[in-house]
Amino acid sequence: LEAELESTGIRLNKQPADIYFRKKKTGGIKFNAMVPLTKMGANPADVVSRVLREYRMHNCEIVFREDCAIDELIDLVEGNRR
Repeated sequence: LEAELESTGIRLNKQPADIYFRKKKTGGIKFNAMVPLTKMGANPADVVSRVLREYRMHNCEIVFREDCAIDELIDLVEGNRR
């Protein structure tokens, strides 16, 4: 049952990711990570910029304060988790 809920986007017993995210008017994507991002593959900056461009966010600032997966980033961008 928990796997089905997680596949639909409902996260049980999980805290929101510790990611600072702010939209801006200009300036492009500014990416910074306080910790190594091991869950996002070899080039996390490229992964983050691709996800943000897919959601049409070309000007924003994002700071990762913990190691997060792509799903947690998508939840933040969509506004599901605060």
